[in-house]
Order: sequence, then C-alpha cells, then structure tokens
Amino acid sequence: GGTDVKWSPPWDYFQHVTIPLLRKMGCSVEGYLNRRGYYPTGGGEVEVFIQPCHRIRTIQFNDRIESIFGLVHSANLPPHVPQRIKRAAEEELSTHDLEAHIVLEETTAACPGTGITLWTEGKVLGADALGERGTPAEQVGRKAAEMLATEIAAGVDVDERMVDQILPYAALANGTLSFTCRKVSEHARTEMWLIGQFADVQFEVISDGMQRVTVKGVGT
Repeated sequence: GGTDVKWSPPWDYFQHVTIPLLRKMGCSVEGYLNRRGYYPTGGGEVEVFIQPCHRIRTIQFNDRIESIFGLVHSANLPPHVPQRIKRAAEEELSTHDLEAHIVLEETTAACPGTGITLWTEGKVLGADALGERGTPAEQVGRKAAEMLATEIAAGVDVDERMVDQILPYAALANGTLSFTCRKVSEHARTEMWLIGQFADVQFEVISDGMQRVTVKGVGT
C-alpha cells in the first residue's frame, strides 16, 4: 500500500508522533518499515505489533520540547532533490530560531517519491510534506518547517494533524483527556459525532485563542 501518500499521515509521522503518544497512554505498539510505497504504484509494506491493552490511560501534556528531528526520504530520484528539501527545511527553521537534526534516507520503491517529516521529542509534535511533480524541492522543505514552527510558536499540546488521530483512543481512555490545539477541523468534529453513535463519550470544544478539546472516556 501507500506509506507516504496524500491525505494520510506518512509513515514517519506515525512512527515518531503517533506511536510515542499512544505509548504515553499505555499502549504497547511497535512499528517497522519494510518498504515505502508512493503514489500511484504503492507497494509499501510495514509491520505493526500491538499488545493487548486492558486500560488506556489519560495523560497530562506537561512536557517541554527537548529537541527537533527530521527525515527526508526519497526513491528513484536524483540525490540533489532530498538534499534541497533538507536544506530548505533547515533554513526555514533557522528563521524561527529553531534547529533540527535532519537525516537523509535513500530507499527503494516501486515508483519515484520523496517527502519530509519533522517531529519533536519531549512534547511530541509533528509536521510533514510530500514531494509532487512540478513542486520545487525547496517548497516541500519550507512547508513542513513552517508547519512545525507554527505549532511550536502556538504552544499547543498536540499538532493539528494529531487531533483526529487521538480522539478514538481518548474516547476509550479511563478518565478525562484534555488538550489544546490550533484548530479542530470539520473532519475531527464529524469524528466526535460518529464516536458518540457507538459509545457514551462526552466531547467539549472551547475556543479561547486556541482550541481546548476535552474528552470524557468510556473507561471513566
């Protein structure tokens, strides 16, 4: 399938943002990438190992950002393409007084593709961008860097992309989970409604500069 395609979290976001947050909530998850898959051919392969979780716990978002990391992946493209993505991301981050350790990964895939994922450790935030035909490499790097810098500057608990991913786990958690974010998308609001059709979960969204989402899980 597609490990790095539009409208879905790329693999590295799942690996370095989603999984760490799930672990903090008490879930035992391990993920391994065997082969990347890009649009249109796909062909990607991952392995994910999940241990039974008898209780999902809520977490307090008190951590501070300790460091920033990134990965630029590419397949079947000239080496200068990922190098330019990396350089543009580093330059954009530097304009926000941020520094990241970004590595390059040249891989094999069924068709050409490239992309970048940036993430923080301590407080876990992430941002990503995919290369597309006709899009300059520099634009790809800058896009991801701008997104991450915006999330960091906002001081939010979770990035915009994580909101709809964390909701199902928060709904099953034993307790009340509350977090801040920059935006609650219509997709996330629809997800809240849909979850409510299956379980007696209470959601509250308060707008006060940023958005605060509170979820009272069914484990309460």
